[in-house]
Amino acid sequence: MGFRVEEHSDTEIIKGLFVEYSHIKGAESCFVSFDKELNDLEGYYSGGAILIGYEEDKPVACVAVKKINDETCEGKRLFNHFIVLEKFFDCWCDMTLMGFNSPSEFLASIFSIEHEKNKVMVDSINIFEDCVHNYADQNGRNRQFPLGRVILLYALCIYLQHRESVDNGQLLRRIRIVNNLIKNSNDEISDRSDRNRMQALLQATEDIIISGTFKDETDNNFNVHQIAEEKEKISFVDSNPDMVETLYSLEDHDLLRGQISIIGLDHLDLSNRFVSLFACDQDRIDCALMAIGDISQQERRTNWRYQFASYGIKDAWLNLFHKSGNSLGFEKTHEVLVKLLSQSESFDDDVLRGVADDYIAECENNHIFPWRYYYIKYSEFRPGRYGKAFFDDKENKPYEDFILNLVAICLSNFSSCQVFMIIQDKLPSGALATTGTHRFSRIMDNRVI
Repeated sequence: MGFRVEEHSDTEIIKGLFVEYSHIKGAESCFVSFDKELNDLEGYYSGGAILIGYEEDKPVACVAVKKINDETCEGKRLFNHFIVLEKFFDCWCDMTLMGFNSPSEFLASIFSIEHEKNKVMVDSINIFEDCVHNYADQNGRNRQFPLGRVILLYALCIYLQHRESVDNGQLLRRIRIVNNLIKNSNDEISDRSDRNRMQALLQATEDIIISGTFKDETDNNFNVHQIAEEKEKISFVDSNPDMVETLYSLEDHDLLRGQISIIGLDHLDLSNRFVSLFACDQDRIDCALMAIGDISQQERRTNWRYQFASYGIKDAWLNLFHKSGNSLGFEKTHEVLVKLLSQSESFDDDVLRGVADDYIAECENNHIFPWRYYYIKYSEFRPGRYGKAFFDDKENKPYEDFILNLVAICLSNFSSCQVFMIIQDKLPSGALATTGTHRFSRIMDNRVI
């Protein structure tokens, strides 16, 4: 394949290619005093040159010429991506030396599509075959072999090239860490031209597989909350080997997917209760949680839209249970969930109904009717399938905004006349007046949802 070759002075591109070359197994002896070379490229190659090869404007190869004297020079750093590509394929040829008959057998020893002790749970086990058949395919704008799978395959290739220094137990733990990071970094994993993080993500992955540690200085890394959690779990696993299977089983729950902060390492004893709870009707779970406290989280992008739970959409629960920079209120949701889990050793719909009914009875006995009372008592007033609700000023006027939100929710299912009758029937006398007639009319006229 031909390349466009030119002398280059962009030190960041040069350093990137040199560092990539330095990571190839077997090339270590060529990089004595490498840090000194990188820190003074101009001086180190003074009188010589550094040539960069481009393919479709992407730097893919390099060679450096170092001046020895006026008559002699030395060729250094001859590297192109095809060398790396060959090594990434060759490392799969040693399966028999590892005790496996094929890559498929090796992958089956690591991965499972459901929780299994001493394995990592993934959607598809044979990632090598998946890459071969689907890497270049797209369905619209979606990759058939997404970038997260690219990172996971890269992790395996790095292990295969360094397997003498990484034992099987370390491999399983480190692959699990990488898999957790991938599952919780949808916003961070990108190769877009304006926010390409892949080089940093692959470097972080390599650090984890080889050393089992994170390098804090790496920019544009995985999700910061997940990194923090994985660091805590590394220390926890070292100190609590008897709790490892409990931790891994919780990580693999379908609503957690590697991030367990919503329960926390301090409450791993509640893991079985969490599983029991989410075997129940999700509307019952929602009402029981709201009876204990407000679990909604505010979206940072809007300030007026809130994520609640849902009776039928898993994404609503995933949004609530996964900490990110896109929402506020995660700690409050955590506190409410832990409080509910602490109330019973196991859960069924009757237990949850009792929690909600006790709250309703308390409100009615005390003649105090916060907005959560109506949320729990009347299904018409709970958010729709996606669990989204809207508040202009939830902190200072939650009741007023909640009434308007209820109107908006009802308008998605009923006529204006029916909505008015429902609101009048469910709310106490005079409640509509507290919202302001002009605001009520605006929603009724515009059908805002």
